[in-house]
Amino acid sequence: MTKVNSFLITISLMSTLSSVALAQVQRCILHYTEHERILLQQTKDYFSSLINVDLLKYRNQEVRQVATGIKYGGIQNLVPNAAIDALIAKYGIRGWTTREITDELNEQTFKTLEAYRPNDKTDKRFDFLPSKDLADLVLRSIDRHPVVSERSADQYQQKGSEIGYCFGRGCYVDLMLMRLGLDRDSIKKIWAVGPMGTGKIIWQFHIGHLVRLPDNSWVAIDNVPSSYRVLDARSWGEHFKNKNKDGELRLYITDSDKFTPTLGAYDPVNLGLNANRTSDWYKGYFQDLMDWFRDSSDHEIAEFLGISALPSRPIPMNPTPEQIAQSEVEEYLYSQLPPRSVPNKNTGPTPGNNNVKGNRFSGILNYINRIKQRFHF
Repeated sequence: MTKVNSFLITISLMSTLSSVALAQVQRCILHYTEHERILLQQTKDYFSSLINVDLLKYRNQEVRQVATGIKYGGIQNLVPNAAIDALIAKYGIRGWTTREITDELNEQTFKTLEAYRPNDKTDKRFDFLPSKDLADLVLRSIDRHPVVSERSADQYQQKGSEIGYCFGRGCYVDLMLMRLGLDRDSIKKIWAVGPMGTGKIIWQFHIGHLVRLPDNSWVAIDNVPSSYRVLDARSWGEHFKNKNKDGELRLYITDSDKFTPTLGAYDPVNLGLNANRTSDWYKGYFQDLMDWFRDSSDHEIAEFLGISALPSRPIPMNPTPEQIAQSEVEEYLYSQLPPRSVPNKNTGPTPGNNNVKGNRFSGILNYINRIKQRFHF
């Protein structure tokens, strides 16, 4: 009887201890998940915070901020604060050179990107481009495009000046990735800011578009370093650091809808979408680009890229009612702007519903209403 009681007591204790251990594990998982969620949101906020920043000016301001070694609060200081910690760990508390500071800022920028996991299974958009081969096809399509290719550049130039249109090609890549079903959080823009050039030609910035791949690596779609294959984000940065004149090239990563280093997000006025072609500084460049996406069917887009069909959209996994509503709004906005989204063109809220808050697209609903007749929506 004693042995039986001892056995039952042992089983009871084991069960209790197992329950306690399971509860502790569950608490750890919840804590870890919450920590990941907070870090993800901080990173998203950091990329967004640079949209309205003049990167040409901020480059020097940021270096001065880090040089003080004093951390500051705020969304925009995620990378500078991390750079300060890394510089102290490497060199101690002393006067760091501008090159040391810039190199560390660039390193922390890439580390921030590499730790970024914008996974969202609750909507109808891809969290990554299905393959690197598809990224290469988007890259190669630039040189064949009737608007953004080099052979078309002359018709969009102002007399007496030369517009490089790296931001125009970037806009094309951005729209193409949207057409392929990419989530906006999995598309970023990378900026090289500082004097670069060959010979007597000097420019102060260049941009490329970053897209996330299934292994969580990021590649830059930009036909300047290579018109045939994409580079990983760090290799893209090294390419332009080699063209830098002062050894202090700053590499920034922002949300993809930042238009130029000085201006904010894409805007119909800045893009010249409502202007007469003769008065538009870009001579209808962005008007023609939007029209091309508007007039091209999914089959034609696939044929242009050299694929049999556009990738089938993912099926949302266990979305909440709020996430479903958010997804529908975003899909509606995608479907109403070039590029049009055929799988969702007949769904979504009515154009007058502007009550959704907290997403990056709600601010352009009024713009959609203003130009929908122009694009024959």
